[in-house]
Amino acid sequence: MEVLRFIEARFRMGIRISQAEMDAYYTGTLIRRPGRRRLRHRGDDDWDNIQEILLQQQVDKLRDDWLTSLRAEARGGL
Repeated sequence: MEVLRFIEARFRMGIRISQAEMDAYYTGTLIRRPGRRRLRHRGDDDWDNIQEILLQQQVDKLRDDWLTSLRAEARGGL
């Protein structure tokens, strides 16, 4: 739990997901899935889910980049 709180505090706070990113995810990923319904309006819970998915993807990338840089520093320091 402590690690999750650290990741939240370090990476999640500064991320902003634009409407264009959400639209791109919707049209490029969700709408292509068989059986998916079209979203009715921007207030739909699915839009909140899309935003959360994109936010988590960015957090994951930032975390991975950070870990890669820590590993590189550790190897350089040995």
